[in-house]
Amino acid sequence: MLFLFISVCHGYSNADHVLGPVAPDIHCKQGVCSQRIMSNISTPVVTNICLYGKSYTSVSWGRQAKQGMEDQEGSGDFYCVQPLVNGHRLGNIIHRYRPYDDFMTSKNHEDVTKAPSHNHANAIQGSCTVVYGEAVFYNCCNSAELGHYDLQTKVTSRLKIPEFGYNNQFPYCYYNCKDWTDIDFAADETGLRVIYSMRGNPCGVTMETWCRAN
Repeated sequence: MLFLFISVCHGYSNADHVLGPVAPDIHCKQGVCSQRIMSNISTPVVTNICLYGKSYTSVSWGRQAKQGMEDQEGSGDFYCVQPLVNGHRLGNIIHRYRPYDDFMTSKNHEDVTKAPSHNHANAIQGSCTVVYGEAVFYNCCNSAELGHYDLQTKVTSRLKIPEFGYNNQFPYCYYNCKDWTDIDFAADETGLRVIYSMRGNPCGVTMETWCRAN
């Protein structure tokens, strides 16, 4: 299998989504672990992640991944749950939690309606949605376009990727889990990436870097 890795910054107007230099990690030295063997490992924490019940098994969830948000007035760290309510495929509502305890107990959430209905053109398709800073990144409903929803301005921007495989053409989670996974977003302290396959190269995987941490 051929893997193709490229680094691209697509031009959303939001200034938070512009490539910048990656700050070096001055706190960790590769290959050195001063803590040695782990001990006192806690038991797993179990929670009902979806407010709609156990039958809704496709969901995106987690903490927003952009570093430094806790220092921005009116933002701070928060957690999101985005359930798919139509055939484990489509969704239009995001549950937003501020404290971690509320997230784990599924209470005191804020409903963010990012599209008028679950089958609207700007609705979410697939379980690969990610929240990075004050923005939601996702695959647009029934489309080869990627969506960017600003949680502050409530504005959706769309970007079409030529030859992008969608609507179960190249789902990465194919044999034993969920459909509608043609695209995946990955976010951590270093930035945001989008991963997908193209119709002209169905055996390859393309990884694009959209945003790098400053």
